[in-house]
Amino acid sequence: MELIIKVIDQNDNRPQFTKDVFRGAVSEGATPGTTVMQVLATDADDAVDSYNEVVSYSIISQDPPHPHPQMFAISRDTGIISVVASGLDREKFSTYTLILQAADMQGQGLTTTGTAVITVADAKDNPPIFDPSTDSAGKDHSARVVLRRRHHQHHSHAEPYELGPGQVLTFPESRPGLKRQKRDWVIPPINCPENEKGSFPKKLGQIKSNKDKNHNVFYSITGQGADAPPVGTFIVERETGWLEVTRPLDREAISQYTLFSHAVNENGQPVEDPMELIIKVIDQNDNRPVFTEAVFRGAVPEGATPGTTVMKVSATDADDAVNTYNGVVAYSIISQDPPHPHPQMFAINRDTGMISVVVAGLDREKIPNYMLTLQAADMQGEGLATTGKAVITVADTNDNPPIFEPSTGLDCE
Repeated sequence: MELIIKVIDQNDNRPQFTKDVFRGAVSEGATPGTTVMQVLATDADDAVDSYNEVVSYSIISQDPPHPHPQMFAISRDTGIISVVASGLDREKFSTYTLILQAADMQGQGLTTTGTAVITVADAKDNPPIFDPSTDSAGKDHSARVVLRRRHHQHHSHAEPYELGPGQVLTFPESRPGLKRQKRDWVIPPINCPENEKGSFPKKLGQIKSNKDKNHNVFYSITGQGADAPPVGTFIVERETGWLEVTRPLDREAISQYTLFSHAVNENGQPVEDPMELIIKVIDQNDNRPVFTEAVFRGAVPEGATPGTTVMKVSATDADDAVNTYNGVVAYSIISQDPPHPHPQMFAINRDTGMISVVVAGLDREKIPNYMLTLQAADMQGEGLATTGKAVITVADTNDNPPIFEPSTGLDCE
């Protein structure tokens, strides 16, 4: 008679990164979401019948921590590292060193650390700078930064580049017979972070007319946030054209404002066509995730094998999950009550919130219910966190035969 002895895996092997140092590169000015590189760790334990070998990745530290301590994020499941915050500048920081962690049991088990070095590749983002010079007549000449004109034919699908505060917004040249939507200028949006501290008003950029040499030009703005609610959020200095914000902005309330700037002469006659201005409110991670239910409830049959799906939980985050990781939520299990027959009877998928059985031994007759304390954290698990509850009922199966109770018959003498 053939007997099969199955050796049941125990989580006795740590993950191992496949390289001592992972190296990658990213272009300076890369936008959030740009992929940089992928790292990999392996684990000798069983990944078929348990989560002992299932590795989750995280970033422990970033050196230097500028201009933001979380310039990069790593996918828990794939190990893909991507840009998470804007501001990469080779001229300021040419190299970043990340200390990584790989943990088995979907991030709940044994851990090991590794290193990734990211080089910031140069982009042609610094124009020549003219030094003031004096001609033979003794007149000083200096260079002024202006916005370059983009021809409609060659850049009809180009994304507008973004301006930082303090830049000059020059009215496009208007040509007879040229419709506004056909203009060959691309007016870049102005970025304005939400939740900025005072003092206010703060300058965003200067509106400039090319006709100011021939006329006394006066400036005004219209649109949402100017003369439409919320009225007075943006103002413009009538004589200088300085565009200013007067109060802190809230991206979750309004993520983008569309304004129109106007230039008139001393008689009130327009000297320029209205110019559209876009104010983009840049997200800050100021909202915690919120679980969609106070208590999640699910059930699983007793004796369920590892890998059996139990239930799914969900949390939402009001922050931006498209251009940043501020609204990208990762899930984890903080505790299990009771911790028997194993303290990690269940695991949760970091990305989907799906809870499944991870260890065999569910027995309704011994433990009919489990209470899990869950955590949802934004920034892919590295940011603001909140806790929730999940109650799992162990459903009965017909796994106990009837038992006759002892009985006493009549005594016969």
